[in-house]
Amino acid sequence: IARPDWADVVIRAVQSGDTVDSWYGIRCAQALGLDLWDLLFAQLAENPMQDWLYFELMQSEDPVRIRKLAQFAEEKLPLEKIATGPGEELGFGQEYEPHRCLGFLLQELHRYEGIGEALILAALRSPVVRNRYLAVKALEDWDLSSWGQRLIDEVVRLSEIEPDETVMEHIRNLRAAKGI
Repeated sequence: IARPDWADVVIRAVQSGDTVDSWYGIRCAQALGLDLWDLLFAQLAENPMQDWLYFELMQSEDPVRIRKLAQFAEEKLPLEKIATGPGEELGFGQEYEPHRCLGFLLQELHRYEGIGEALILAALRSPVVRNRYLAVKALEDWDLSSWGQRLIDEVVRLSEIEPDETVMEHIRNLRAAKGI
């Protein structure tokens, strides 16, 4: 770790374009204490459908970076194509690539109250069960005052039509806990 040439080796691996090399490069960068966020964000900007980059970028503890990533996703992900209505889809296959990108964002949005409202709205309307589940889980950790009326209305609407029993149970619990 103390060798000075490791930083260059790691950066080259992350920039290689090979997913496996990039993954190992990112893990090594963490061990070296290198901040790759801007580099990874630039790679995502080149191709916004790289779900694994959303995962890596969401590991940040910086709300400014998370807000930037959420805004980027709101602009680049086809949210209107994701929000086709609740279903029981698992989200496998190429046609669900945007849903998977959204899923990696949702996994960590619970830590960033008020960030990503449009992402959560799209997820609540997604045919992919995991998207809806993660959206509800994020809202569980947010104070109701940060939701806004659109999210409240969507949770109420979803509580009337949710097809998945597990998600429905979480919605019922969420509404009871938040008093809506």
